[in-house]
Amino acid sequence: APVIYQNWDEGGEGSTNNQSQRCGFISSITGLWATEECSVSMPSICKRKKVWIIEKEEKTPKQHGTCPRGWLYFNYKCLLV
Repeated sequence: APVIYQNWDEGGEGSTNNQSQRCGFISSITGLWATEECSVSMPSICKRKKVWIIEKEEKTPKQHGTCPRGWLYFNYKCLLV
């Protein structure tokens, strides 16, 4: 789709005859557009689907019953050790 919004820095689009400057960037300081050689490595922004991070709670052991003090709960039974 054609780009309608333009916000070029001083000199504007196509201010250079250098064919290697066919890549553009947006200045993080001014917010203005400028051209740069495509071989220059710069930070980028990519559109991605939203990812939800779900933190799991630590599981506490389930207690199926209680045993008197000194007894051991094992296999659904209270055992005196």
